[in-house]
Amino acid sequence: MITLTYDRESVSLGDDAGNGKYTIELPDTSVLGDLIHVIMHGGNGNSWPIPYTGANSFWVIRSDIGNLADIYTDQEGEWNIRYLTYSEDTPLKSLGISWVFVAHGLDPKDQRPVYNGYEAALITGKEIREYLSDAYDRVGPYHEPARGEKLQIERYKKIQEDKQYLVFYNDSFLKIMDEETGESLYFITYMKDHPDLKKSRYINESLQG
Repeated sequence: MITLTYDRESVSLGDDAGNGKYTIELPDTSVLGDLIHVIMHGGNGNSWPIPYTGANSFWVIRSDIGNLADIYTDQEGEWNIRYLTYSEDTPLKSLGISWVFVAHGLDPKDQRPVYNGYEAALITGKEIREYLSDAYDRVGPYHEPARGEKLQIERYKKIQEDKQYLVFYNDSFLKIMDEETGESLYFITYMKDHPDLKKSRYINESLQG
């Protein structure tokens, strides 16, 4: 039996009635897609699944091995899942996940030039890795964050050192996009002692207006 803990951010005071940590149990033969299904629909020990709030809602599933998936509803209100580092059919037991936390996310298909509350930068993969070299996983609810394990940047295999990326960031989140295609690659949650990327040598001043 695979056992892990689950928690998420709430969407309202009424939703807070179910707030708490839950223990999810799944068979040893389960794959990542089975875990995502339980997070979305409940069961297997999860009595507080992701709520359906209509069209254009966005969530990111975080874990102790990195972000697992973007979950969002489109304009018609249909659920969509975008797996990140690992595919849907990856054996869950091989991943060794001990906890998952679901947080509010950004639209993975949105390619607008700026986001409210975010700065923009054009930086290389090497610079992304250097910037995150002293970062930690951010765990817990958004309003009460805690420092987790040191962030393992090697999880993010799509980041190539000599390639340039468009990033949107603030003190807690880093959205990384392929500059050429506009594809959303990763949405990383993190904590740093000095998180202001615009004060570093990496910022591309042309994006600051």
